[in-house]
Amino acid sequence: MAQTMHEVLHSWLDNGTRHTTPDVNIESLADTVPQFDPDDYLRTCPPNDILVDTVLTTDTSIYASGDVLADQQNVIDALRISGGRAILQSVEIIDHDNQAGALDLIFLASGMSIGVENSTAAVTGSILKHVVAIVPVASANYVAMGGAQVAIKGIADLGFVVTGNQWSKDLYVAAVSRDTKTYSATGLELKTGFTLRN
Repeated sequence: MAQTMHEVLHSWLDNGTRHTTPDVNIESLADTVPQFDPDDYLRTCPPNDILVDTVLTTDTSIYASGDVLADQQNVIDALRISGGRAILQSVEIIDHDNQAGALDLIFLASGMSIGVENSTAAVTGSILKHVVAIVPVASANYVAMGGAQVAIKGIADLGFVVTGNQWSKDLYVAAVSRDTKTYSATGLELKTGFTLRN
């Protein structure tokens, strides 16, 4: 006589089958599960644009041409990952002190000092290895706006591929005076546009 489904299940349970489980090594299973790496994920993301604000702290005495206008300062989270790459697309300087002074912006992969502010710049060979872009800003680049001066450099003058160091998502920027101007301690504001890569 054929057994009913109920009888088959009852027989199966009575025979102790319910207590039989395969030997499973949980640790070996864990080794086969792919580990999530946020940096790997970010490397696969498409490019996107960001704008980073940086206030350049300066000395308040008159500068000479060739002096360190602002020593290295952080351009925070300018890169997607530590040691990543980006394209420098735009630079805007807002001069709240209305000086319209010529200067060079020096972007660095690491926080390297270029000298003492309001003293002659001392850019050595070891520092040059960390320089990823230099952006000259002339007096003629400024436009007077509401008691301040604004200078903008676009992709026609830029488009540099910049890279950071392996320990940080920050870049660094310093400035060298190419004029004889006087600034307040926080009168220069920098807005830097990047297209993030990986």
